[in-house]
Parts: sequence; structure tokens; C-alpha cells
Amino acid sequence: MSLKIGIFADPQYCNRPEYKNRYYKNSLNKIEQMIDHFKAAAVDHIICLGDLIDRDFESFEPVMSIISASKLKFNTLAGNHDFEIAGNNKKARVLQALKMPEPYYQISLDRYRILFLDGNEISA
Repeated sequence: MSLKIGIFADPQYCNRPEYKNRYYKNSLNKIEQMIDHFKAAAVDHIICLGDLIDRDFESFEPVMSIISASKLKFNTLAGNHDFEIAGNNKKARVLQALKMPEPYYQISLDRYRILFLDGNEISA
């Protein structure tokens, strides 16, 4: 049995004006295009390798809403930009916002085990 996984990284969404070659707000459109592509490819699961947002804790909600509405199975890793938010109390809620059970975790997909490792352990 084959397993199709769609992998993406670094959308870095935030509700900020463009800066140099950074088009933060366009990330939502790109995520929608990515989801359409993964649906057309009939992927079984999608995984984000980190940096769903660029900054601002409030940036998680629009991104996660789009991903949740897709009805695709989804897991993520936290990236360094996911922690670029003001306030330690909000940093403690990043994993919850990303729907991650722990900084390190595993999932089983058919015969496969996928391990998610925390690459931010020291820096975050």
C-alpha cells in the first residue's frame, strides 16, 4: 500500500504590509493553492515543516482555519518564526495553536511511523 504525504514549509503568514521581497499577506492565498494541489494529488496527509507564521500570535488563527477547513489530515513542526511572538505567556501556547501534542511526538500512518523532532529546543 502506498502512502502519499504532502510536505510544505515556511508560509510565514502575518497581517503586515509587504517588505522588500516579503509578501506576508499573500501566504494565505498560497496555502489555499497548496491545499487545492494536495487535494488534486489525493494526498493522505499533509505535514508542515515549520514557520506557519512570521510573527504575531494572532497570525495562527487565519492559517489554521484554512488548514482545518480543508479536512485534510495535518501535522506540523514548530519553526523559529512560530515563536517570534510577544510575551512568554503566548510562547507557551504555540504548540497548542499548532495542534501539536508535544515538542517531540510521533504519528502512525498505515505501516509507517513518523517522528517529529524539536529543532527549536535550545533557541526557543
